[in-house]
Amino acid sequence: MRAVLPRLLLVRRASLSLPKHFAVVFSYSTVSNAVEGQEESIASEQVSQDSALDSLLNIPWFPLPIKHLPEDYHKTYSPPYRIPSDTTSSRRKELSRERKKKRVIKTMQKYRFGELIKTYGKMIGGEVNLDILGELGRESGLREYNAMIEVCVNKAKETADEKGSLKQLNTASTVFERIREQGMQPDKFSYRPLFAYVANKGMAEEFYCLVQQMEEDGVNISDIGYFEMVLWIKDGNKDEVVGLCDQVLRSESDKGSALADGFLLALSENDWTEEALGLLEKVEITQVSALVCLISIFKWLGRARLQERAEKYIHALKTKGTEQDSLSDFMCEYALSLMDMELEEIILIFKGMHEHLGVQPSSSSYNKLIEHYCGTFKVHMAVDLIEEMCKAGLNVSAETFHPILHACERTNELELVPLTYAVMRNYGLQPTGETVKYVVNSFLKMKNFKAVYNLLEEMRELKIRPTVHLYNSIMAAYFRENNDSQAMAILKEMEDADLKPDAETYSCLIYHSKSLKTSEKHLKKMKRLNIPPSKHVYMALINVYVNHDKISKAKEIVKDQRDEDYSIEITSTLITALASNGRVSEAFEIYEEIKKVGQVPEPKAIRILIEHLGMQSKFSEMFRLLNEYRDKQDWYSVCSKIVLCCIEHRQISHAIDVLQQLKVREKSSVDIVCNEIFSLVCDSNTAKLEDCLALLEAMRKEIFVQPSRTALDFLLSACVSRKDSYTAKLILKEYTNEGFPFNVVTLLRMFQVFLASGDQADAAVILKIMSRKDRKDQHVKYLIKMYCKHYQCRKIDLCV
Repeated sequence: MRAVLPRLLLVRRASLSLPKHFAVVFSYSTVSNAVEGQEESIASEQVSQDSALDSLLNIPWFPLPIKHLPEDYHKTYSPPYRIPSDTTSSRRKELSRERKKKRVIKTMQKYRFGELIKTYGKMIGGEVNLDILGELGRESGLREYNAMIEVCVNKAKETADEKGSLKQLNTASTVFERIREQGMQPDKFSYRPLFAYVANKGMAEEFYCLVQQMEEDGVNISDIGYFEMVLWIKDGNKDEVVGLCDQVLRSESDKGSALADGFLLALSENDWTEEALGLLEKVEITQVSALVCLISIFKWLGRARLQERAEKYIHALKTKGTEQDSLSDFMCEYALSLMDMELEEIILIFKGMHEHLGVQPSSSSYNKLIEHYCGTFKVHMAVDLIEEMCKAGLNVSAETFHPILHACERTNELELVPLTYAVMRNYGLQPTGETVKYVVNSFLKMKNFKAVYNLLEEMRELKIRPTVHLYNSIMAAYFRENNDSQAMAILKEMEDADLKPDAETYSCLIYHSKSLKTSEKHLKKMKRLNIPPSKHVYMALINVYVNHDKISKAKEIVKDQRDEDYSIEITSTLITALASNGRVSEAFEIYEEIKKVGQVPEPKAIRILIEHLGMQSKFSEMFRLLNEYRDKQDWYSVCSKIVLCCIEHRQISHAIDVLQQLKVREKSSVDIVCNEIFSLVCDSNTAKLEDCLALLEAMRKEIFVQPSRTALDFLLSACVSRKDSYTAKLILKEYTNEGFPFNVVTLLRMFQVFLASGDQADAAVILKIMSRKDRKDQHVKYLIKMYCKHYQCRKIDLCV
């Protein structure tokens, strides 16, 4: 039975002519010459890739087709004979287990097959993937074809040019043809990725072409109204958006329908405030049934700072009888969406709304606040929120503490981990294995091995079985502390706890072995225990061989693993190991070889290679690698290290070239990189301060970049470690030239510089410049006394 589409879609489709190029893509009865030409090119590409596909086409799959079964299959693979049970109940249980086993296998096969299609689609493209579908030992179903359509659409999104996107859409058209050839019909999951793509691209004519095809296939997509509203929003057509809203408002039956929900969802997601408010005047909030739409509405109200509206809608939902937990979650979404506000203000608004509307905060809303705080590294405030939850009697579990423990690890605020764990235990919450992992890792970073052993003892009392991974982490920490005897003792404890070492264990043992003989001994033992080597084992071996000047053996490992998925990681390890051992030329040669075959080493390997090229003053190769570096997040950090290298080698002109390139690429990041450069200067023993001042002057004159206060603060700190009061005075002039007032932090640094260089008279002058209010501050007084004591200043009474 043909699906009934919304009236407004049929009216608008009839008023539009279908574009020729898109009619080609989604016409299944006839194929034009243009598409035939593209199919021929695709076929030629498939022929050229046959050799590369040989290994992919031999993928084992269960169940195998009958023609692939060996002759002695029934003898070899038949299940063992079962003695029938005398009781009916046991027989029923056995049948139930067998049915469940078959059902689980069938379900997992479908899921894994779809994921396999997506994975190979990313690797080799949609065109080639179509031929693989029939080579995996089973017939392809609609689920697999839908996965292939999704791959094509995703590749169309990633393609920058229109021609490449059209090619992917042609491939999607071919998949639709295959579906029909197999006697099946496309469903809503076939069409939804395409609707999302053309709607977000604002392709109006193509959208209604798809609607026509969907109608012919008898498919009904409940959220088609959402996609149409997104279409006109992305196209920027306000008249069409208003027209759609009016269409709903004129029909009483549409006001509480999925169509109205879809329109509201699209408007709120894209912050069309006027239109969304107009629609909500006629469509009451209580008529919105979709949870995702309600959440989006309250997020939009938060971004627009419409608190009165939000409270009005919460009150209406409360009157209707909506659960308190849901209302609290909506208020949380509103508060967290407030833009440019301090977290303290957000919490006050969150609590104020609950109090004003008479709603109790829910555990889920507190959990969202905690995750948000941890995401912004406000760990102390997150701990306070958990205390509030516990006092309010809300449901708190060990998982509630995990974001905090994870944030402490990321921000290196490790001293908060014991405090957080103590709070959890004080409220009678039992830690999980994940909790223990976070806590142990933090203790190991603090080198608090006693606390680790206490925690392991507590785990035994709580009957929590430690994992091999946990013991591996402890063993690796002892190795890092050069305590080999205790590391081997941990290995013995692991075996006593009836935990078998794994590949991670042996990769750690191999990497930290003092001699090549010991490493090979561990490798032989691992093979004797039939533990399959992982990529980490091979990486550890490469490091060991390079460290012991066995380069040929390291290259053999890379060669043997070249067909594995992790081959580029193995090769990158070799580049890193060679560069770190001073064999920069060999590392660069391997990098060149990888580039020739169209591969790119991992960013970490390129970064280390860049650093060591700079140490050897190979600037041309270093700049070339910077231009080929593709890790956007780390690119700025690499720029900073390259500029520092130029300063250390007194190549100021090269440093300016890098900053000029950075300014062209992203002007807003220049200040961030400059601040990081001068922070690196503080830790460098070879960078000269006069060269840093020369860089500051060149930045002003050649690339028109003014130094920030943060950059000058870092340089002033560098003067402390170098006991250079002369350069510090020049930097003080830079503060004046840039119009930066001397705050208490700047003056304390200058005071420290003069004391470090033995100029107590100038240090006393700095104290006179400091305001009376600052001098009386207890923290400032403490620092002054501490500096005077450290630098043995005998005029401490006069200074304070």
